[in-house]
Amino acid sequence: KNMSPSKYAGEIIENCKKTAGISKEWQKKKDIFNEFGFIRTDSSADGEIQEYFVILSNDATGSIYLFSFLAPLDQWPDFWKKAEIILNNIHLDEKI
Repeated sequence: KNMSPSKYAGEIIENCKKTAGISKEWQKKKDIFNEFGFIRTDSSADGEIQEYFVILSNDATGSIYLFSFLAPLDQWPDFWKKAEIILNNIHLDEKI
């Protein structure tokens, strides 16, 4: 299909919503990027997990960046402290 990165990112989120137990979802503008994301909790063979999933799309350049942080639910608070630092310090070239 020929579609913008933001439309494609929205479709990814919509498809994930069909199978994932999403507890929080968002869409917002972040500088030149459109940010789409969700937090979900799910069960696996190893127990419950939590995932933070975010897509940054740049319609001007045709770029999409995907980030996913996943951890056992009981370890999530400690894990999120580290993941949040990583997310807050990502620097992407807006021209690529």
